Amino acid sequence: MSHPGKGGKLYDRAALADYLDRLRRERNESYREAALRSGLDHGAFLRYVKKQNRPTRESCIALRSTAPLRWPTISASTPTRS
Repeated sequence: MSHPGKGGKLYDRAALADYLDRLRRERNESYREAALRSGLDHGAFLRYVKKQNRPTRESCIALRSTAPLRWPTISASTPTRS
């Protein structure tokens, strides 16, 4: 769990990273293919999944445009898978 950002809300980095990696595996895509599908460079996508960096607002919008309709709420109250 990371510290609150500008909005003051907690953010679960591991939950987003797990979700993005699960989608990538379900689609049988490489990291580069998943990044290109969303309009991001593969370095950014790797940082979100491997290093669990927090994506920018613009990156979240790009990721959302290629994700399934059921985009999860990633917050402190969302349990992560073990």
